[in-house]
Amino acid sequence: NSRNEKTVAVRGFDSRQVPLFIDGIPVYVPYDGYVDFNRFSTADLAAIQVAKGFSSLAYGPNTLGGAINLISRKPKKTFEADAMVGVATGSEKQTSANVGTNQGMWYLQTGVSYIQSDGFPMSSDFIATSTENGGARNNAYRKDSKFSLKFGLTPNARDEYAI
Repeated sequence: NSRNEKTVAVRGFDSRQVPLFIDGIPVYVPYDGYVDFNRFSTADLAAIQVAKGFSSLAYGPNTLGGAINLISRKPKKTFEADAMVGVATGSEKQTSANVGTNQGMWYLQTGVSYIQSDGFPMSSDFIATSTENGGARNNAYRKDSKFSLKFGLTPNARDEYAI
């Protein structure tokens, strides 16, 4: 959009009417209500749920166009681990690692991720202007890091309590 932030549109509604949730907890920006979707790492996610149109009342207000819910991982095995290293255009570097354990009555999941980019290249068809000279996009650098820790109790097959 105009502030060089990633955004979404679901059936014509923007992120003010289609809010973002992490494990059912709403993510809001007090200034204008727009969340930059590029700031969220997906390395520790199990699923992304998109509810189009009418959504559950459990999501609360501002869900006129639906809701987006990021579901964090829950380990299935006694020990699980994975790691990722990647590069992309604009000298972008990405790294992440996740470690988890499921001990039957309880589980623990932890993850870390880091993304750094100096920007991204403009199209070769771009015609330079007074505010953008082409080449690499001005003011498009970013650096994001994330640490996540999830502890859960599962006393029986139907109940789960997680922090």
